[in-house]
Amino acid sequence: MPIVDYAIREVRFRIVVAGSVAAGKGTVIRRLHERMAPADRGEIFVRPIGADQFTGFDFTSPEIISTADHRARFEVITLSGHVTNPAHWKRLLNDADAVLYVADSLPSKADENRLLLSEIAGQQSFADMPIVFLYNKRDLPDAVSVAEMERMLNPIGAPAFETIATNGDGLAPVLAALCALALT
Repeated sequence: MPIVDYAIREVRFRIVVAGSVAAGKGTVIRRLHERMAPADRGEIFVRPIGADQFTGFDFTSPEIISTADHRARFEVITLSGHVTNPAHWKRLLNDADAVLYVADSLPSKADENRLLLSEIAGQQSFADMPIVFLYNKRDLPDAVSVAEMERMLNPIGAPAFETIATNGDGLAPVLAALCALALT
């Protein structure tokens, strides 16, 4: 649920970037950050939480949303690397307004993609959570077809995009789609 700060006339939304280890969550965050105007974004942060760490940044952009009374500020955040405490995912998801699910397109990651998505979908707070899928590593010669990725992960027909996160290909429309969903 968004947080409204009436004193500074701002509504804050949290977008959680989820996905398996090495799917490209951190790379997606860095590439999204690079693509924003420096005046619209905060610095990338890394915050330790036990043996795990949060990575993300916040931004505001008049092109994504403009309101008469308040400005919108979005935080894009993930748990980096191998997560040692699953309660940290639960904590992030409980505070999320939308989820960007980064799926690794390698055939060897199919089961891991489904398992993590199933765990996330099992969270009580996830029932009505807006989600966008990002099928990463589309440049690999053995990447699973988009049709198969959709069948495995996205039976609800949520917005989905293809990307090569290492060079930022395909990321342009992702934030706008996530922000629009978070606002509904």
